[in-house]
Amino acid sequence: MAAWAHIGLAALAAVSTLRYGVRHGMGDLTPAVFTLTAAMLSADLLAARAANARHRIGWLLTVGGAWLVLVSAAPSFVWCAVPLLLVFLRAVPDTAAAVAAVVIAGAAIVALMRLSTRFDPSAIAGPIVLTGLLAVTHRALTRETAAHAEVIDHLTATRQRLADQERAAGVLAERQRLAGEVHDSIAQGISSVLMLAQAAERELDRDPAAARLHIAQAVAQARHDLDEVRHIVQALSPPALDGAPLAGALAALCQRQSAAADLAVNFTVVDAPAVTSTSEDAALLRIAQESIANAVRHAGASRIDVTVSYLPDHVTLDVVDDGCGFDPGAVAVPSGRTGYGLLTMAARAADVGGRLDVESSPGAGTAVTATLPLGDVNGNGNGDRVPTGDRVGNGEDDGG
Repeated sequence: MAAWAHIGLAALAAVSTLRYGVRHGMGDLTPAVFTLTAAMLSADLLAARAANARHRIGWLLTVGGAWLVLVSAAPSFVWCAVPLLLVFLRAVPDTAAAVAAVVIAGAAIVALMRLSTRFDPSAIAGPIVLTGLLAVTHRALTRETAAHAEVIDHLTATRQRLADQERAAGVLAERQRLAGEVHDSIAQGISSVLMLAQAAERELDRDPAAARLHIAQAVAQARHDLDEVRHIVQALSPPALDGAPLAGALAALCQRQSAAADLAVNFTVVDAPAVTSTSEDAALLRIAQESIANAVRHAGASRIDVTVSYLPDHVTLDVVDDGCGFDPGAVAVPSGRTGYGLLTMAARAADVGGRLDVESSPGAGTAVTATLPLGDVNGNGNGDRVPTGDRVGNGEDDGG
């Protein structure tokens, strides 16, 4: 609108100047009209390009003064009143714009009356109505534009807040992931190292060979934990799953925990292993780690049985211990078994579309079961599964 107002003013001023020259020839006033028109359009161009408000208003006053002189000398310049009013309405405050509208309307009325051979009421009503319509329309457009700008600013701010909230949620989720990784792997590994070190300290004077064995096991566990840290930092899967199936990783876990805690940790695979994703394998491995650690640290178990079963439509992981047990429905348990570990295991199972079930009662041991759905049925080619019944542990029969 601003651009077309300046272009319209220039076009109408040029036409009015040519009309004056054609009608009056190169008389005494013609050079002055040409010069004044050029000055008015130059001032209008400077006003359009002025960055400072005071300078812009100063140039516009020059434009208005030049037009008043031109329209008094040549009434045909009255047609410049419409774009000139638009320029003033856009560039000056409301009060100054109202004064400019009154002056421009008055000058237009005088010019039209001079062009009329007799009294013409439309020469009075026309400029007044047209000036009022332009002023009201421009004001409405200005308000609507301001409202749109406010809505856009609000939407932009809302989008920024949502982006900030998403980033904060991402940071929180990553912190929770790291907390779960540390809790399920590093903390438990350090506990194993501590137990092995304490065992070595007890055997140091009585049985040096046994003490050295415990120290060697502690060193191996520490190296394993160091690999865990590196993989957590890199947000990769557990190192135990690198190049190894879930069953192999669980077997190795049970062997390490059996040696570190000096108790029977038996592992069994039921049916032919199905194809599972890395995230599902990682979730089951972490759940097994946490369940075994809980049984060792809190339950005082002497035997832990870990079983992974591949059924037609789902895979289950069962970790059963013969420890002291607890009440899963209790809000607070002295042993701490309902703390962060169970919540983390449930979240891990849910993240891969599964669920976690805990069965326990005081004095009757605990059974933790993680169930994950399988997308495909994996068999031996004829739809039947062959139970493997493979057991990996500390060499003891699990009695099953």
